[in-house]
Amino acid sequence: LQKAYRSNERQLEIINDILHVTRLDSGRIALKKQRIELNQIIRSIIDEQRSTLAERRQKISFRTSAKKIYIMADEQYLSMALDNIVNNASKYSRPGQRIAVRVYQHRDSVSIHVVDHGVGIHADDLHKLFKKFSRIHNDLSVEAGGSGIGLYLCKEIIRLHDGTIDVETAPERGSSFVINLPRDQA
Repeated sequence: LQKAYRSNERQLEIINDILHVTRLDSGRIALKKQRIELNQIIRSIIDEQRSTLAERRQKISFRTSAKKIYIMADEQYLSMALDNIVNNASKYSRPGQRIAVRVYQHRDSVSIHVVDHGVGIHADDLHKLFKKFSRIHNDLSVEAGGSGIGLYLCKEIIRLHDGTIDVETAPERGSSFVINLPRDQA
């Protein structure tokens, strides 16, 4: 039953991802931006993933430069993008490895760093990273599964929030995804 449940959940996730891509590509994603507290969103994402991280014997740490950091964002879509980045850090890291999430507040922006010590990405594959339906082969890609849509959606959602996403990575040294978003000045 557990295997059937997981299979069903993966299929539902793929269907939902395809629906999001269709809406995005047709310009039908309308963000409902409101003032949200970013650290609270990230803590919720980490809490939701704790059981999966425990199954994989991985630890995650969270550190921020301020108690509260406010941004104007669509909570549902931004949470979906951040959840995907944190989940990928776990999926592409071996058991027992650590993941770090750091949030830095700057004068006009906020940067979110998700750092893992996983399999990393070869320089030759970086051009595929944020492309729709593109997957990168590595030691964990078959086990991790996926549709090749997640990072494309992340990049587009972050772009719709007037932000950017970049990666620093090296094979067997892990990856550091850095998301920059405008800060709410209110």
